[in-house]
Amino acid sequence: MASELEPDDDGFAEDETGEPGPYFVEVWNDYDPSQKFAVIFPVGEDTGVVSSSVAYYIIEPMKHTGLHSDSAEEVMFVAEGEGEVFSIGQTRRLEAGQFMVFPAGSDHDVYAHGTVALRLLSFFPAPEVVATFQQAIYPVGGNELSSKPPRGPVITELDPNNLPEDFPFDLAELGLAEGGGQRELTMTERLIGMESPDDKPPEIGPDNVLDPHAPKRPTDE
Repeated sequence: MASELEPDDDGFAEDETGEPGPYFVEVWNDYDPSQKFAVIFPVGEDTGVVSSSVAYYIIEPMKHTGLHSDSAEEVMFVAEGEGEVFSIGQTRRLEAGQFMVFPAGSDHDVYAHGTVALRLLSFFPAPEVVATFQQAIYPVGGNELSSKPPRGPVITELDPNNLPEDFPFDLAELGLAEGGGQRELTMTERLIGMESPDDKPPEIGPDNVLDPHAPKRPTDE
């Protein structure tokens, strides 16, 4: 199997010849550690396509995309892995070889389960697709992710083990170094039942994301 493409500083993956490849971005949410995925846009206007586009998603086990809607109809093919999708008040299981269709503007959230990454290939009948999330995502710093590379600055995730020499802050004061104290739990971490930042986030699902005070729904016996 070919190795995964590595993005350069501009978000373009490089192929084996060193030439810029398709636009590639890793998405995360600072307040929900389980919301994280990577997406590659291998087909678009720059490849001569005028009325469609393709997105290739990679979601690691125990991660999810976050609730979002797309500006165009999405025809999604599950290439590998397993998971489930929450959409329009219902949950549907995802398995390799399966197709799903999401109308433009419909909210959906994809979760990866199992032991291997969930890999999805999505087709859109538009040269540019904009996904609108309910929460801010990074590195874009807003709630919209376009299939076209951003024209302005983007936010880089802080890596305590790979900081620039002129980094102006002390890691211990930021709680990122041993002896620096323990950071407080985020609201999302508290809601999903974590008691310490060092705890492994539980699997996200209806049991720990629904309002505990909401009326109970009848369950199948």
